[in-house]
Amino acid sequence: MKSARQFVEEYLGKEAHFWQVTAKWLPGMDWKQAGTARVLEASESDDEAIAIVSGPAEGYDMRYLLECEAKGWVIAEVQRECGVCHFTGRNKDCQFCHGEGWCKP
Repeated sequence: MKSARQFVEEYLGKEAHFWQVTAKWLPGMDWKQAGTARVLEASESDDEAIAIVSGPAEGYDMRYLLECEAKGWVIAEVQRECGVCHFTGRNKDCQFCHGEGWCKP
């Protein structure tokens, strides 16, 4: 079975290809950031994993929560870095992430 890092890197490659194809059909859009994401860190246990992926700018990283199934890893949830807490420091009273540093997009 692939590692969590390998799984997410493969997923990001497919996503980049999608954006390349899409750019051909929507020429007026700004596609500079499309396909530039990379895995910053990954950790895994027997049945779950977390991969942190670079975002389009500072404070916009993504966190992929993975679960292990019979055929390998699946993406259970994707969270975005809380931009407010990234720039001001984590705050348990944050209305977006409640101090977790991550929230649903």
